[in-house]
Amino acid sequence: RKSMCTTIKRIAQKCGITKNLSTHIGRHTFGTTVTLEKGVPIETVSEMLGHKQITTTQIYAKLTANKMKEDVRLLTQRIGNLYELTQPTTRLLSKEA
Repeated sequence: RKSMCTTIKRIAQKCGITKNLSTHIGRHTFGTTVTLEKGVPIETVSEMLGHKQITTTQIYAKLTANKMKEDVRLLTQRIGNLYELTQPTTRLLSKEA
């Protein structure tokens, strides 16, 4: 683990990245940007991260604004004509533009 962290820090330095990177940050990034934002179900992400409890995955994989907007957009496409959407939902969509 220590050599992995050292390698990550060296790569970051060579790339001009000033943020303090670690394997821990990598797991969070994988749990959000790489998987959930791309539509991978949280149950699958939980298995991929090796978590026994989905609640552990929920700590790593925070709901991102982009994922929320995309989910609301898809919901609106599917049921928008059937139901009147509430103000919070339409406000989320208007932030997208």
